[in-house]
Amino acid sequence: MENLSCLPRLRELRLARNRVRTLDPTALAGLTALTTLDLADNLLYDKATTFEALKTLPALTRLTLHGNPLAALHRYRSGTSFLPTHRQGLWG
Repeated sequence: MENLSCLPRLRELRLARNRVRTLDPTALAGLTALTTLDLADNLLYDKATTFEALKTLPALTRLTLHGNPLAALHRYRSGTSFLPTHRQGLWG
């Protein structure tokens, strides 16, 4: 995925079923208005890298990760401790 920092007012990004394998934290940096990120049914498997990228999204309130290999990992949601309490239940 290319660097999206040139889109600071982007509010929704829907990338479901696009064979996304990894999220580069620098690609999402600068998306300060992003509230919805749909990554369902991709090939994301690295929990640490994925969550590191999600930390760069301060306005995120809706996140969909189902259908990815990392979603099959035991307790993958435990990695959301970096999210403020009101955002920890945003998994779709």
